[in-house]
Amino acid sequence: MLIELKKDFFLNTAYIVSVEIVTNETDNFSLIVKSLPNNQGNKGIINIDFDDHKTAQKMVDKIKKALN
Repeated sequence: MLIELKKDFFLNTAYIVSVEIVTNETDNFSLIVKSLPNNQGNKGIINIDFDDHKTAQKMVDKIKKALN
């Protein structure tokens, strides 16, 4: 199943290993998606920045739902 992580950026959920939210230096939030490397240029770590925790958490929930 493909999931849209950000506008026009999709990842096959079969490659996702873990997902977590971290706070960065500017008090924004980064969603760190660790995945298996694949032949489409994915190196295994995808970092997506969010302005607020609520939006980042919604993405985590979306990913977890897609994994189940």
